[in-house]
This record gives sequence, structure tokens and C-alpha cells, in this order.
Amino acid sequence: MASKVGGKETFRVKTLVGRHMCGRVFGNKSASVNWIAQVLIDRFVNVASLSVNQIIDDIKKSFSVGITAWKAGTAKQIALDSLVGDGDRQYARLYDYVGELLRVKCGTFKIKVNQPQPSLPPRFGSFYMCLEGCKQGFLGSCRPFIGVDGCHLKTTYGGQLLVVVGRDPNDQYFPLAFVVVENEYKETWRWFLSQLLDDIGSTECQRWVFISDQQKGLMTVFDELMDGVEHRLDLMMGAAKATYEKEWEKKMGELKATNIDAYNWLLGIPTKSWCKHAFSTYCRCDVFINNLSESFNSTILLARDKPIITMMEWIRTYIMKRFATLREKAMTYPGVVMPKPRKRFDKEIKKSGNWIPTWAGAENFQVTHDFTMDKFVVDLSNNSCSCYSWDLIGIPYRHAIAAISYKVQNPEHYVHVYYKKPAYVTCYAPEIVPINGQQMWPTSENTPLLLPPIYKTPPGRPKKLRREADEPVSHTRLSKKHAIMKSSSCKEFGHNVRSRRRKKNTRGTSSVGGSGSRPRSEAEAPSTSQGPAARATSTTHNGSSRGQAGPSLSGAAAASRSQDAGRTTSGLGAHHLGSQASTT
Repeated sequence: MASKVGGKETFRVKTLVGRHMCGRVFGNKSASVNWIAQVLIDRFVNVASLSVNQIIDDIKKSFSVGITAWKAGTAKQIALDSLVGDGDRQYARLYDYVGELLRVKCGTFKIKVNQPQPSLPPRFGSFYMCLEGCKQGFLGSCRPFIGVDGCHLKTTYGGQLLVVVGRDPNDQYFPLAFVVVENEYKETWRWFLSQLLDDIGSTECQRWVFISDQQKGLMTVFDELMDGVEHRLDLMMGAAKATYEKEWEKKMGELKATNIDAYNWLLGIPTKSWCKHAFSTYCRCDVFINNLSESFNSTILLARDKPIITMMEWIRTYIMKRFATLREKAMTYPGVVMPKPRKRFDKEIKKSGNWIPTWAGAENFQVTHDFTMDKFVVDLSNNSCSCYSWDLIGIPYRHAIAAISYKVQNPEHYVHVYYKKPAYVTCYAPEIVPINGQQMWPTSENTPLLLPPIYKTPPGRPKKLRREADEPVSHTRLSKKHAIMKSSSCKEFGHNVRSRRRKKNTRGTSSVGGSGSRPRSEAEAPSTSQGPAARATSTTHNGSSRGQAGPSLSGAAAASRSQDAGRTTSGLGAHHLGSQASTT
């Protein structure tokens, strides 16, 4: 123990214990919530990934201090607010954020406010963002193929993030535009797609191809805003892969023989929405699965639990780094055809050896399979084949490669420019403009204070893993959705120990008259004429070890045994039900 001497910077040691015999004590009141939060900020980049137990263990190992779960949870929330910002304040600064983005001419940004009555304060409705570099790259060299999708936000206010992605020359996703909305329905999709058409040109939309998972209200919006546009549905089946009509009819015949209901259901859907043989060739893309949109949603998973400005800045910064990285990689790539299309191209070259070309004159060939004797017509002058694969994709199919090899030409020259290096360089040539931090943002004047949306927090802990029906989700534990239960007591399938015990207790209480009835006295015991029923009840409740002795008992003994078993079972049943009620 020491104390300060007067007003001087001198301390006097009054008590000194030179040797301690006590054990380690982890309790320390000096470990306040603010101190723990500062430790989390200094030591961890992503505090959101830490659980409360991990925070407790790290503080104990690093500082030999034990903290409570309440302190750990509160400190984590303080650290998150300091690192990613507070949600309420970020909605209020959304206009300032847009002002900074517009100052550097970073793209197009729109805020939609919900204010049902003039007397009510304005609240956040929707926020649209389309970066200028993304727009230029898409219009410069990307195929006119657009995927639309949505994902849930894991914040206090909920909401959804709707995204639009394209396909770059390397068949990877190309982020184009985003919008944060309260809910996904017809009007939000209409507002989003209207802003998108204004950005990238509504006059060319008739030649674009959209693909989606048939989100809520999206089908109607496509019909209203883009009448006649090709809209592909995310369906997967054998008939959908057929590139010419006769092959499609064959697959549909096989489906009809297997499942007539599925056959009739597919006939009710226009073939241009899900069949390759009916797709247009303008976009040079045969995709009918919306995997690229799902991949981008998986990429931004870490940002979906952050406040709105932090989330949009995370996405903008990610795109800025992605453009810069891929721009440098494109400069050093030695090939002509980009890697992913090249892999598909090499596969077709390998399989072209089974096709024998016969020259018909000029640039026309008849190509025959050496085993099945299937025949197709190839026209090199029009980059066309009767199988429709080359026309649809833009990459020479095996039939065409056989004909090109006959003329001793390089098949790479027939690959469409969409898949080549110059298009890739043009795609990522625009630069995403950087912006300043919040301390230098301009203050928006004459703008109302924007309040966050009204959102009722659902019961339970928010789920941060993706729950999409058509894509795999990585877990550390296996799902029990379709697992078959097995009892560890009787080793039988169809139930576990808990449900088996509950069934036994239910049968026991019902046979005695209910767990709520009082035990009968000796005078109320059943007579010997009720022996068989009593023996049956005794056998049921006493288990397999007593079941063999039951038939040898007399009527009175069996009745007595049944009475005792009924008392025991009734008591256990009431106690068990009481435990369940208290736990619930």
C-alpha cells in the first residue's frame, strides 16, 4: 500500500508484502466495458466474427482477467459501433454520403424517402447506387446479359439488397448496380429497374437478356417496363440443354414417359425462357442458371450485417480494388482468349477428333460422327452450325473445329471478341474514383433529417448464414432435417430416448386413470376377476424383464402388481410433465 505525500510527486510505501501465498484471482473491477471495447478495437479487425465466449477466453489468456458475459457482449457492441458506425446516425448522414460521391462524379445515386403524410418525419425508403466505372465497363465490352437477384440484410432494421450483375469476357461476375430496399416486392423492383434503364440506356433494353430466380413481382415488372425483352428463368433440366429442336423433343418425350405432370407444367412455360434451342444469339450466352448473382451475394456476405453507409462503402471499395487488380492481371496475361472461355474451348478441341468433316464447297462442310453417324452442317463464313451451339455461345463447337482444322486454320480466330483479351482490358479500364472519409464530407443543406425505416425485430437470434434454397451452405455441423432418429436405449429407428419415454409415460397414466387422479387404496383395488387386464397393464409398464413373470402370477397378485406400477408410473408422468412445463 502506498500514498502520496502532500502535494508533491512523491509516494510513501506504508505496507509491503514481500511474498504472496495466495492463488490466482481472475476477478478485477478495473476491467471495465470501455477498456474491453478498446482492447477489441486494437486487437481484432473483424469484431463481428467474435463470439462472447471467444472474447472472454481471449481477455483471460491475454490479461489474466475474468469478465462476465454481459461485459463481453456490451463491449462487443461498443466496438462494433466504433468500427462500423451506428445505424441510426448513418441513415441521418446518407445525404452527406451521396454529396461526397457526387462531388467526385463517382456515378449515379438516388434516395427514395417514405413520408405518407407531411406531418410525419421522413424515413428511409430505398437507396440506389450505380458506379460510373461499372457502367462504362459494362457498356464497353460486356455481353448484353444481366442477372438480377436479391439477398436479405442482417441488421437491426432488416431490409434487402437487390443487385444487378453482368458477365465479363472471362465469364466472371461484373457488378453493375445495387439498391437497398425495405422489402422485395413489385414496386421496389419497378423503381430499381427504372433507375437502371435511365442509367445504361432504355433504348437498347430490347436487345438485352435478363435472368432471374423469379423474385416477387419481378415477372410483372419485366412485362410492363421491357415489353418483348428476353427473360430467362432459372430452371435446370435435361430438355433445357438441348440446342436444337429435335433433341429437345426427344428429351421432352423421355420426361413425358417419366412424369406427365412435369411435362405438362413445362409446356405451359414459353420455350424462350428456359430452352437453349429457343434462346437468341445476340448476347452470345447460353446460361439459364443465375449462379453469378448468387456468387456475388456470397462475396458481399461479410458486409450484409453492417449499417447502410458502411455496407455500401464496403461494396464500393471492394469493386474499386477488384477493378485495379484485374486491370493489372489483364496487362500481363499472355493469351488471346481469356482463361475460362479457353478451358471450354480446349474441351471442344479435344472432342472434335470424333467428327469427320466433308467439304461441300466454299466455306460449307458436312460433319459426321464416326460412331453414331450424326450429321451437322457447318458454315464458316457465317460462324454458324446446324446444332446451334456455335451461334448461341460464340465459341466454335466441336463440329466447327473439325471443319476449321480441315482448312488448316487457327480455331482461335473464330472465337467471338466477347471472350478475348482486348474486351477484358476495356471492361476493367475505367477507374473507380476514391472518396474522402466522413470527417471531410460536405454537409448537406436544406435536406430533412432522414430517420431509419420502421422495422420490427423478429424473435430469435439473427441468422448470418445464407439460407438460399438452391445453393450449398457451408456449416461446421451436419443438418438434421432428414435424419432418421435412433434410440440409444432400444437401438430401434423412428424415435429417440426422450420420445420413447414420453410414450411410455402416456400409456402408463392413461391405463391407471390419469396422472392427476389420486392412488386407489387397498379397498379400491380391482377384484380377481380383473386379473387378465391387470396382468396386461403390469406387463406393459414393468418392461421386458418383468414381462415373462407376469403370466405366472395369480389374479390378486397381478392386480397388486398393477396397482403399484400404476402409482409409480403416474408419479413419474406428473413429474416429467412438470419438468417440461418449467423448462418451457
